[in-house]
Amino acid sequence: MSNELGQWIERERKKRGWSQRRLAQEADISQAPISRIINKVPDDPNEQICGEKVAQALARAFGANPIYVFRLARILKPPPRSRNFSTWLVGELLLRKISQEKLGEMAGLDSEVVADLTRGVPPTFEVANKLAAALELDELYVQQLAGLVPPGEQALSAEEIELLSNYRELNRGGRKVVQELVKSMVSNL
Repeated sequence: MSNELGQWIERERKKRGWSQRRLAQEADISQAPISRIINKVPDDPNEQICGEKVAQALARAFGANPIYVFRLARILKPPPRSRNFSTWLVGELLLRKISQEKLGEMAGLDSEVVADLTRGVPPTFEVANKLAAALELDELYVQQLAGLVPPGEQALSAEEIELLSNYRELNRGGRKVVQELVKSMVSNL
């Protein structure tokens, strides 16, 4: 049985060059729970890895979305897989005729991060927001597709997602009309 939270902690800790002691200081918790989480081998795929307070402290230390950490800790269930984020993202790239490299440039992300997203790696809260800004989409919409609904926010209903999609299409069409008008006005000057 894998311990995704322990693996995530190790990746994030090493990325920053932190020892477990430094992470404990940053999270304002003792080192013991961190060590237990990293070394834990759950017997049951639904077994909770740690408590809410420790998960919140880790999220705060790493600057991660607490919902994401709660899901890794199995405090919250994973988001429903009705819509696959990577499939959605690939569809957006095709629809908009944008390359992965171009999206990375627009979002201020490394092209390898975008490639990982299209291969099924889930985005962080920060990456989801950068994608939303680059694609001119509602942040909550992208966060929900990514399974990252921020604390205190309600997930969007299917109707709201449809409305956002329709609004996006209308907005895109409206921009085209305005661009055409501006072109015709400039050519007439």
